[in-house]
Amino acid sequence: MHGQNLEDLGHLYLTWCHNQPLALFNKDTFVQSLPKRNRELVLVLQALAFRFPPGSITPQYYGQLSSMAETARQIVMNRITDRQVDLPTLQTLCLLSVIDFADGRTIQAALTLNTANHLAQSVPRSNALDDALEWNDCMGSITILSYLQGSVSSTAIPISPPIYPQYPVNSWCGPETIRWREGRPEGQFGKGILKFTTPLAQAWQMARTYATSRVAHDVLPPWDPQSDYSRVMQRHLEIDCGVPLKYRFAANRLEDEVSTSCQQRRDYWGPWLFTQFIYAAIPCLLNHPLLLSMRLRNFRYTIPQAFIQQSFEAISRNSRWIMYYLDLLESKSFQLSDPALAHCVVIIATIHLQHSFVQDPSLRNKAEMGFKKCLDFLYRMASVWPNVSAMCQNLETLRQSVHVVQSPDATQGMRSFSINGQLLWDTLAYDRAGLPNGQADQSMFSGLFVPNPERQGDELGSAAEFDLVGSIGISGHKAIPMKTPLFPPDGDASTSTQGTFGNIPGISSNIDVGVPVDVPGLNEQEGFFLQPTDFGRAIDDWLNFELNG
Repeated sequence: MHGQNLEDLGHLYLTWCHNQPLALFNKDTFVQSLPKRNRELVLVLQALAFRFPPGSITPQYYGQLSSMAETARQIVMNRITDRQVDLPTLQTLCLLSVIDFADGRTIQAALTLNTANHLAQSVPRSNALDDALEWNDCMGSITILSYLQGSVSSTAIPISPPIYPQYPVNSWCGPETIRWREGRPEGQFGKGILKFTTPLAQAWQMARTYATSRVAHDVLPPWDPQSDYSRVMQRHLEIDCGVPLKYRFAANRLEDEVSTSCQQRRDYWGPWLFTQFIYAAIPCLLNHPLLLSMRLRNFRYTIPQAFIQQSFEAISRNSRWIMYYLDLLESKSFQLSDPALAHCVVIIATIHLQHSFVQDPSLRNKAEMGFKKCLDFLYRMASVWPNVSAMCQNLETLRQSVHVVQSPDATQGMRSFSINGQLLWDTLAYDRAGLPNGQADQSMFSGLFVPNPERQGDELGSAAEFDLVGSIGISGHKAIPMKTPLFPPDGDASTSTQGTFGNIPGISSNIDVGVPVDVPGLNEQEGFFLQPTDFGRAIDDWLNFELNG
């Protein structure tokens, strides 16, 4: 490629890929530097950037892009074999890993990423390859990519002191990564909005491990401070403490931006939306009814009432934020290009699917519309990423698998539902969600012998026991009494008898904020309790007092 073609390639990459989530190059000099870049790097840039804009790729052209990626891979492997590894080698491996994972070759993606990581860690601490700034950016890209799509253990998150106790709570760097920054010019991941994408990706990796963990019979309940649930939530809150106000929602009014401005500033809005989606998706995944019910399988006591409400409010509030952004992105004609964010939407879709079968008609209708909106968003992303297309098909299969099962409560008008529980669990794991029917990737192996072609559900147990389809949050779990009151009586007998998870007054109209209508004092006596604005004013006054003192 020469001249105008290289320039077009550079602009496509900067528009759709730069900072979304990788930041491998300096955007101010990238286009001009392309003629001097290694052939393998240009080839893999083509294989990635020419997928955009969304909807422009045809099956025939997709085959050509795949050939470019394979040629780049061959050149890189020859360099490694000949011991001629340089910075473009690592950059190419990073981009190849993104392509492999998005195309459903998760084992190949992990192998490619691990190769890049091993080579990078083998460079002496006081050295760098080629350009020092690009070297730093490459290390940051390898790190965030490892958190987002790297392999996670199926064993529980180890119970131990904080992962990096020697670093401040708002530090995202582990020992292996921080050393690359010592004495080096600050890279793009050390400043601006990108500084906060990697810590969230790290917490997201912890949540991914939580979702795929095989749950032991003696697992700690989620509310135990040493549980895997609490460990992830602690990290989630620690990161929240370190994000300055200028990167929070109130200071970034995307709805006030015109569509053309949003598109021109994708290198900012892309990572900003990344932080919003990942931040909201973590508590949704942690409190997913399937995962909570698995951890409470052998719990022999009554589940704390406060935890029941807290978990439901967490998925309600945070899923509503993601749905808000889906509406906003559609109104701005702004299409996300990071495939990792598609999985955030898949998680929300499974929650909507569960609530699509509740008794409350208003909540049921909202959930059905939410599920459809999630699918519409995912189908648009599927025009670029094959693994997102598989996510869509898996969600469709899940919806079709829901069926009514016989229940002792059927005579009382209560219906019970079941779903393909194994596929639901696989859908919550990023490395399986993008594969047909959630099956493990077998593309790396030749002559694979499968003694039993039928998938066994022994690890998960009975789907009907865990999926909780048709219940609100985890209210359908066997350890929760049917008539558990959530709120104190307000003198109205009808309220005190109906204020349970089975029939929460006003829940359909307040599902988005998690505050039921009949909480005493919020309707008739709004001035009785402090409102959120009152807390905000109090905090502002306290901060002003501290600053002026």
